[in-house]
Amino acid sequence: MESEFVSITLRAFPTENSFKVICSVNLQDMAQNHSCRVENALIDTGATHTCISQEIAELLHLSPIRSELVSMADGYVSELPVYEIEMTISLGYNLPLEVYGLPVETQATQEVLIIGMDVISMGALHIESTEDSIEGTLTFWVG
Repeated sequence: MESEFVSITLRAFPTENSFKVICSVNLQDMAQNHSCRVENALIDTGATHTCISQEIAELLHLSPIRSELVSMADGYVSELPVYEIEMTISLGYNLPLEVYGLPVETQATQEVLIIGMDVISMGALHIESTEDSIEGTLTFWVG
């Protein structure tokens, strides 16, 4: 198989005091019977793991493979379900992942998928900014 690079294109939108970096990805269950497209996935370098909302878990008909105690950024510890999914990056490259369910109290935000450092660290994150915009890519080497 020939080696290639695949990437996710990132867009940034200004919020009150910062920028939210988002992208679009496809998700599916491991059996690939169910899939959905997430248009506004948040790229979060402060998150150690990728997380999905209960809404996405239900769309994909996922059942947790286990649960784990997870410490949140505010120090709150919550027991979260862990699911197995595949994320399609581009060119049909599927990345198998274990993802955490988002705690109910954080699901009031618009993000249904938070891409954390478990995925970001597998690739090369490149972000460029100008006075008016921020754009970038998250590139993976496939060999």
